[in-house]
Parts: sequence; structure tokens; C-alpha cells
Amino acid sequence: MTVTGRRPADRMDWVACTWEVSQAVDEFFDSWKGPFGIYGEFRELGDRQTYFKAEPLVGRARVRHALRRVLLRRPYPRLAEFENLSWLAKQQFAVAKPLAAGVRKVWNGIDWQFLFTERFTNAQPLVLPGSTPDEERITELAREVARMHDLGFVHRDLHLRNLAWRVSQPSAGANQEPRILFYDAWRGGARWQSRGAAYDLLCLSKGLASEWGESSVDRFLGTYMSSRRRRSGMRRLERAVQSGRRQLA
Repeated sequence: MTVTGRRPADRMDWVACTWEVSQAVDEFFDSWKGPFGIYGEFRELGDRQTYFKAEPLVGRARVRHALRRVLLRRPYPRLAEFENLSWLAKQQFAVAKPLAAGVRKVWNGIDWQFLFTERFTNAQPLVLPGSTPDEERITELAREVARMHDLGFVHRDLHLRNLAWRVSQPSAGANQEPRILFYDAWRGGARWQSRGAAYDLLCLSKGLASEWGESSVDRFLGTYMSSRRRRSGMRRLERAVQSGRRQLA
């Protein structure tokens, strides 16, 4: 369950995971010095350590997202990311917990948007510079992506830069918790997508091939295909991935 907040004087609306977080957002903007620009930094939100991401929407991007909002009833990007990360968390995927997201409104849409997520301190890039293929990471990645697709969620921005590896478990006895950490999930969702599961797989294949070689892609795709529980459409998916890999080669 989420709660909403509003600052009419600033034309700002937001959603938050709890009433306490919503109050913290209001207090955050009480002391806000601006400007309403691009941010990607660690900030305190009440008593929480968070990652604060924000950017303006201008020009064609503002018009495009306003049309998506009206015609397709899709939320603005940071609100969509809050929604998608919340959904993934409920399905027991490892994500940076979304705390709050909001927009600043103007007459033709919005001109600024923001997102607060919980700060992760025990994670590192999935593929470390100069590292060799890691069987455990490849297997875990394939199984988690297969589970995501079985549940009907397509990420649509599944590049290595949007993945991390939890280097330690959050609590004792939690050995079965997933260690693949998903970020930046605004483009896709648990609904029909113009780009489907094959697009996710090709994004990952391209990154893995570049970092760990084609053999890592073969291991990833083999584990993914064998891990899928929903078998309908799998032959079509395999053909689409094979065709895409040939075009990438």
C-alpha cells in the first residue's frame, strides 16, 4: 500500500511507501535549495540513507511522456520505476527498495521528476573490470531473469550497468535469497511490452559477450531456457534470440 503527498505551492505530487516516508519527503523539500536539475547522489531522507535520482523533462521528452500518460495511461518514468521496483520486491526479487517518487507539474505535463531508493552498501557490479567468467553469477542471473519472465515482467533495460551482485547476505540463515540486484526498471513492467523477453536476453547477451566472451552467453542462455517454467512460446523465443545474436555478431 502506498500513500500520496503534495506541495501545492511547489506544484509537486509524490507517492511513498509509508506515511513516515511521505512526511520525510515533505521535510526534505522544506530545506530544498534546488535547482531542479539532474541528480544521482546519496542523500539522507529522514533517518534513512538513500540514493536520490532526479532529472528535468524538457522539449520533446516532456511532450512524449505527456502523450504516453494520456493515451497509454503509463506513468512518468520515475513513477513507473517506483511502481516496477515495488512489484519486483513483492515477488521476492532483490532490488533497491523504492521509498518515494514524484513529479513537478506544469501546464503541458511535468518538468521535473525524482525517485528515492534505499541505499545498498553490500553490492558490487555484476561484472568486475578484468574479471573472468563467474559460473555462480551467470547461473543466478539466468534463473532470476527466467523467473521474472515467467511472471510476465519484461525489464527492457537489462544491461549489465543496471545489475549488481550482493557480496554478503543481509541476515543469517538467508542463503536462499537472490543475490542479483536489479536497478533502473522504468521502461518495462508486468504488462504487454512492444519489446518482449527476447530483447532482455539480447541486451544481456551483448554485454556478457563483450565482458566474458561468447561462451558465457551460451551458458547464460542454456540455463535460462532450462529454467523457464512457462513453456508456451519458447521455440519462438529461441528463434528470435538466435536471429538477434547473428545480427549482433
